[in-house]
Amino acid sequence: MLDSSLVVPQQDATFKLRNSRHDLVVDGSFITAVHFVAGNASLPASTWDIASFHASRLNDFNTGTDVINGTCDGRAFVIGMGYDTSCSDLHIEMKCAA
Repeated sequence: MLDSSLVVPQQDATFKLRNSRHDLVVDGSFITAVHFVAGNASLPASTWDIASFHASRLNDFNTGTDVINGTCDGRAFVIGMGYDTSCSDLHIEMKCAA
């Protein structure tokens, strides 16, 4: 049986966006990261698959080369826009961050 956990931390923020006509105040909550863990509870934690998305690694175009990292089948990976990785029954792909 596969067990999994998803954690999505967020941060509240208020800031001004400026343009030539007026200032816009943005007040909201923003996702800072997403952490996903999947595995069999009867097996050692070192065999579990782990993936973390880090919003702080996004560039001005909401893409990046090292936005998602983790371990799959005991091997480390780092992926970004347009890349993917697979292990066990898990497939991780970064197509768009908008």
